[in-house]
Amino acid sequence: MINNLRYGGAEILLRDSLPLLKRKCGAVSLLVLSGADSPFEEELRNSGVDVLHTGVSRVRSPGQIMGIRRVVRAAKPDIVHVHLFPALYWTALARPRAKLVYTEHNTWNWRREKRYLRCFEALVYRRYKRVLCISGGTRNALLKWLPSLSSKAVVVPNGIDLERFERAVPLSRQSILPSLKEGDRVLVMAASFTGKKDHSTAIRALSMLPENFFLILCGEGPTRHSMSVLAQELGLHKRVGFPGNRPDIPALFKACDYAVQSSHWEGFGLTAAEAMASGLPVIASRVEGLSETVGAGGVLFEPGNPSALAAAVMELENDPVLRESLIENARRRSGDFDIRKMVERQLEIYRSILREQAVNAFPQPG
Repeated sequence: MINNLRYGGAEILLRDSLPLLKRKCGAVSLLVLSGADSPFEEELRNSGVDVLHTGVSRVRSPGQIMGIRRVVRAAKPDIVHVHLFPALYWTALARPRAKLVYTEHNTWNWRREKRYLRCFEALVYRRYKRVLCISGGTRNALLKWLPSLSSKAVVVPNGIDLERFERAVPLSRQSILPSLKEGDRVLVMAASFTGKKDHSTAIRALSMLPENFFLILCGEGPTRHSMSVLAQELGLHKRVGFPGNRPDIPALFKACDYAVQSSHWEGFGLTAAEAMASGLPVIASRVEGLSETVGAGGVLFEPGNPSALAAAVMELENDPVLRESLIENARRRSGDFDIRKMVERQLEIYRSILREQAVNAFPQPG
C-alpha cells in the first residue's frame, strides 16, 4: 500500500520489486490511496500486478480508513505492507485482520518535531508486526523517536534493478541539453524538488566550476520554480537543465560525467545507488542514510556547502586515476543493492511473521 504512484523513491521501489515478489509468492496486489494517472500503474498492470484503489480522492481524507478496510476485507491478504505517511496512520486505524508491515523511508519527518505526537505514534506503530528500515541511519533515527520499537525494527536496504542501469545505452548529449559541446562536462542530479533535497547547493556549486561544466536537474516538485529562478539570478540559465521527470534515467546517467546527490536529509539515496550502478562517480551530502549507502563508492561533502561540492568535483576532474578508482568502487558497492536480495529479505520477514502467527494459534502444551 502507498499514497500514490507519482515519481519518487518509494514508488520506483514498488514498481521494480512487486513483479519480482509476484513471481516468488503468486498473488500480489498494490493498493493506491490516490488514483492520479501514473505510468508506473500501467507498468505494474502489464507485469501482472493488480492495482487497486480505495475510491477516495484525497490521500489525507479520513475516508481512507473505511476505503482501506473495504478493499483489504475483499482481498483477504495474509500480509499488508505499507509505505509512507499518511498510509501509515490510515492503515493502523483501519485495523485490518491481515498482519501489518511498514517501511520507514526517512531519517527525519515533520511529525518528530511535535512531541505531543510521540504517544500517538507509539500506538500507531504498535499495530505493525515489523518496521523495515531502509538503512541503519533510518533505524537509529526511528529508535531515537520511539525506543520501544527496537525488537521489531529491522534494516532492509533498498534495492535497484542493476541490469537496467549497467546495460543502458547512453543518450545523445544534445538530446539532454542542446547547447552541450565536445569536451563539456555534465553533472546530473535526479531528485524530486522537495524539502529534503538541496538543489540550491548543487546550483551554487556550479557557479564555482569552469564554464564547460553543466548541471542537469531531473525531477518535479514544489521547489522547482524557485530553483529555476536561482539559476537565472546566478547567470546559469544556459548551464542548468530542468528536463522534469524522465523515464530514461539509466540512459541519461550513462551520458553524464558525474552524479550529485545533494540532500538535507535522506533515508537511503536510491538515485545514488542507481548512479553507482551506471558507472558514475557519485558526490553526495554527508548525511545519515545517504552516506551509509554511498560508502566507499563515492565522495562525501558537508551538506549545504557549495564550495566543498565544487572542490570535490574538481579533485576528481584533475585526478583521472582517482576518478577511475571511484567508479570501480561504485560498481562494486551497487552490487550490495540488488533488488533481488531486497525481495528475498522481505519474503523471509513475511514468512517469519506468519510462522509466529501459527505458533500463537497452536501454542505448545504446558
